[in-house]
Amino acid sequence: IDGCHRNGVQHVILNTQRAVERCVGILARHLDAKYEMEVHAEELGIRKTGIIVPFTFESLFGRFKPTRHSDREGLLQLDIPMGTTPFDGISLEQIGDIVLAIFDSPSQWIGKTVAISADKITVDGYAKILSSILDPIAIVTDGQLTVNQFREKYRTDVATLDISNMYEFFLRVDQKHSIETTQNLNPRVMTFKEWCWANADRVRSALLDETPDVRGRLLAQRDERLVISRRHGEDYPGSVYRLVKHRPMPFPPSSAKIHTMILG
Repeated sequence: IDGCHRNGVQHVILNTQRAVERCVGILARHLDAKYEMEVHAEELGIRKTGIIVPFTFESLFGRFKPTRHSDREGLLQLDIPMGTTPFDGISLEQIGDIVLAIFDSPSQWIGKTVAISADKITVDGYAKILSSILDPIAIVTDGQLTVNQFREKYRTDVATLDISNMYEFFLRVDQKHSIETTQNLNPRVMTFKEWCWANADRVRSALLDETPDVRGRLLAQRDERLVISRRHGEDYPGSVYRLVKHRPMPFPPSSAKIHTMILG
């Protein structure tokens, strides 16, 4: 941010968040830090747009990957402590086009913050969609954890307190993400169901290795729809920077002083 200020960048897009500690008195450092970055940018007088990114579908391949049930083979459990409250989500791969659309209309977006979303469903909704992709090899269920149960189950993970506080915040405060605004910025944005079916092989490859001997059973059944590729991470774009880089740019590379995105 300081570098953008020193170099006179005319439009900065920040990956920001709401102030969890100020709102509810609990600390979610990965969210609060993004909020403080935006405050710092405002103090410097930087011309900026904030993007509040919700739960990302790809996080189901990582930190929130469904875990194997201890007693039942082929049963996976989704441990996201949101109960029956629907929550917003989007694919990382679709944020790049949103960023470009905002850069294309600076007069409309400078000084504003947009909370983006492609879908809003419950944990059970996520589980049922994943089950439809993994059928007949595995079923995904809602682990039905409370925030406190989540803290206890994952207490050895150093990030658990911040993540559990984040979900407590989501449950207590309406996040007010806008699917309509997101669709206006990127008409090709996909719901979770659409994204899952468009990426079915990746989803199966990433999640089915949680079940015992699944690769052997898949090979025995040999179905084009269910073959697992062990290369699922090779062409996965790791950030919006790469996403934007891989698409035609609406401005020349030399104009870096005009357009910058800070992921945070």
